[in-house]
This record gives sequence, C-alpha cells and structure tokens, in this order.
Amino acid sequence: MTNFEYASRINEAAGLDLDLDCEEIDLQDKLYGLFQCFMPDGAGVDSVFAPLQNGAELQARIMPIYVATAQQTREAFDQGVAPGYFCPPQDPKFDDKALKSLALAYVRNLKIFAEFLGKSELLKMLGEIKSARMQEGFDFAHH
Repeated sequence: MTNFEYASRINEAAGLDLDLDCEEIDLQDKLYGLFQCFMPDGAGVDSVFAPLQNGAELQARIMPIYVATAQQTREAFDQGVAPGYFCPPQDPKFDDKALKSLALAYVRNLKIFAEFLGKSELLKMLGEIKSARMQEGFDFAHH
C-alpha cells in the first residue's frame, strides 16, 4: 500500500474531506490533528491502524490516552468547543514548583536541539527564557 492509498483510507475512515492531490511530502500536513477526530473515546481509531503490520499494538498504545482525556474532552464538548490536543487531568503530584522545573528542562532540551540544528536565532530566543509560570485554568468557551 502506498502512502497515498493509506492516506485515502484514513480520509474515508475518519470522515474527513481532505484534498489529497498533493506531493507525498505534504501528506503529513494534511493529516495533522487526525487523532482528535476520534475524541473522546477513540471510537473508530481502529480504522487508522487496521492496515498496518503492527496495527493492533500501535492502537493499544494510543487507547490509554483517549481513556485519560475522555472526561475533560467531554467537558470541552459540553462548552461547545473541541480541544486541539489531548489534555489529561492534572496530576496532583505536580505542584507549581515541579511543573516550572519541567518547563525549564523542556526549554533546555529545545536549546540543545536548536544547537544541533544550527538554528542560532532560535537558540538566542530560547536563551532569553529565564523563568516559567503556570496558568491556573483555561475557559475553552471564551477563548
């Protein structure tokens, strides 16, 4: 199966209306956000994995993400919005201090990656980040 044939199967299975008349390299952009189409429970996501050699194993890896985010996704749907990504409930063991530490570690890792890629402008911008702050909540309905 070619990448275009696979993309066409996914397009049909997810009920999308994608224009797949593109270069092969552009297929990844066409399928951005694909897994959000199967929120909140992952119902139907099996169609994405069925044609793949290790499809069952790959599907088993993503299903816990749907389970962990289903309640918050439903709450967002109830507010008339759809989350743009998977947002699991906050784990109480991650207080502000721990989250800030993780955020700054992430920035450090981005700096390493930017240096590896030779992206000096990005490296300079990331070097200006000295602190992190946590947002308490987000009202999906009003943003």
